[in-house]
Amino acid sequence: MRWKRSRAILEFALVCLLILFAPCALRAERCGLPLKGVEFGDSFLQVDTVRGEVDSVVEEVSVEDFASRRESDLQGQGDTLRLRGSGKHGRWRHFCDSLGQGGGAVMALTLPGGGQVLNRDYWKLPVFYGGIAMFSYGAYFYGREYNRLGIEPLPGAPLEALRYEDARLRARMGRDGMIAGACITYAASVADALISHSPNRQSATAAMVSSALLPGLGQIYNRSFWKLPLIYGGLSYLISEAVSDHQLYVRYERAYVALADDDPLTVDEFNGQVPLSTLEYGASYYRRYRDLSIIGIALVYALNIIDAYVDAHLFYWNVNEDITVRAEPQVAVNHLGVRRGVTPSMHVSVLF
Repeated sequence: MRWKRSRAILEFALVCLLILFAPCALRAERCGLPLKGVEFGDSFLQVDTVRGEVDSVVEEVSVEDFASRRESDLQGQGDTLRLRGSGKHGRWRHFCDSLGQGGGAVMALTLPGGGQVLNRDYWKLPVFYGGIAMFSYGAYFYGREYNRLGIEPLPGAPLEALRYEDARLRARMGRDGMIAGACITYAASVADALISHSPNRQSATAAMVSSALLPGLGQIYNRSFWKLPLIYGGLSYLISEAVSDHQLYVRYERAYVALADDDPLTVDEFNGQVPLSTLEYGASYYRRYRDLSIIGIALVYALNIIDAYVDAHLFYWNVNEDITVRAEPQVAVNHLGVRRGVTPSMHVSVLF
């Protein structure tokens, strides 16, 4: 009777041990810990001393992590020493590679071609410098021709006067086109420097600076080509409205001044048929809408920069409909306080 009672107590103790240490044993088995066995008669119970084993594993991991970190630090110091010992050329390469996007942008903006020197793309320097020099000379040539035609007196014959105005208009358009070409070449050199400085990842700084220099260039860098018609359509409409309203404002303003000066020698273009109050209202009306169009141009330009910057940040954002829920048991080791223990727990992660 006493033997049966002792055996029942022993079996109850075994069940309690299984309930308490089975999760820890499973977790230890997943981690690859060796399990210590305890024999009870004919049966063999694998009960792991989880506390001591987990502590030893934590210490081993800490030592391995420290060793790996120390090895990487020594390797980095060795690379630095090799760079320092390789002369001026090695130090210059180290400086170029360690310079971030902000420093590269400053160098490319302040010195045309500086970004290509920073990226060691020396073969691009003749292309950009040649383009800027060609467009600059063209702007100088057409500007000098435009100024010469403006100084010469207007011919008296109607046909000659028409040819004169046409030549002056073509000279002005050529000058403006050459200036625009030089600006576009400069913007392309800066954008090329920033993009080449980070070829393996999407850079928000490169997208922002590119769109600031040339609207839509950052969208091309982000491969959002469908936004280009929106940007250039809005800018074209607002610029045309601003130019038209400015021309009408100048006409009404001149007519108002000519009619209000009480000088009989000055005649407005409407020959006095439009009242003074109407001219004043027209000048105020077109000036107001011209200013609103300029504000709209500034807003579209700012939104173009913000869109390029945000789109580059979200370039690698995953927007698919896959949602993954992962649940796995784990052991939380308590190293704080007087009593150190192991607590079974459940880790749940949601990936979307």
